[in-house]
Amino acid sequence: MGVSSRGNAESILAALVLGTLLCMEAKHLVWAAVLYGLSVHMKIYPITYALPIALTLRSPEVGATEGKPIQTWKKCVIFIGCFLSRELILFGIVAGGVFFVFTAIFYYMYGWPFLHETYLYHLTRRDIRHNFSPYFYMLYLTADSRGSQWLSLAAFLPQLILLLVASWTFHRDLAFSCFLNTAIFVSFNKVCTSQVPRNITNISHGPLIG
Repeated sequence: MGVSSRGNAESILAALVLGTLLCMEAKHLVWAAVLYGLSVHMKIYPITYALPIALTLRSPEVGATEGKPIQTWKKCVIFIGCFLSRELILFGIVAGGVFFVFTAIFYYMYGWPFLHETYLYHLTRRDIRHNFSPYFYMLYLTADSRGSQWLSLAAFLPQLILLLVASWTFHRDLAFSCFLNTAIFVSFNKVCTSQVPRNITNISHGPLIG
């Protein structure tokens, strides 16, 4: 609520994510996919919910024979085959279609700056002035070094591992898994800042005018 009071559209994104979870719970997969594709288009971080959603929609593992061990390669085939379920394919096609259609429209309108500022910029972004990230001091000390860009990219690795572990462990409770993924994404992000609503800042300096 505080961030949204600055004119940020975070409340709209939160509504889209909550709508996705609500539709998933109600088994309205098409609407869930539409809302999810739109939420990822608006802001990239809901992409972290893709794995919990995929694990939720996958088919149950079949092919195991009672009392008989299964070879490792067969286990891999069975595991991969679980992700070819009708529900998951439908969700992926609809969500991906919505995302790419909106991305294509805005790319046509704004060109390369849209892709860079919306998605690609986050791969190389660094903030060494007002940052609560656990990687802040490392990035601060290496800001002018040749390997700083590689360190910036390497910072994604712990985040990725934790997202995979949390998704696999708690995917049976989709809402809780998405909550954990959000907390992990924010806590271990290489840029983590604090934003104070502009109107609250103004109040602290005196009465609002106009």
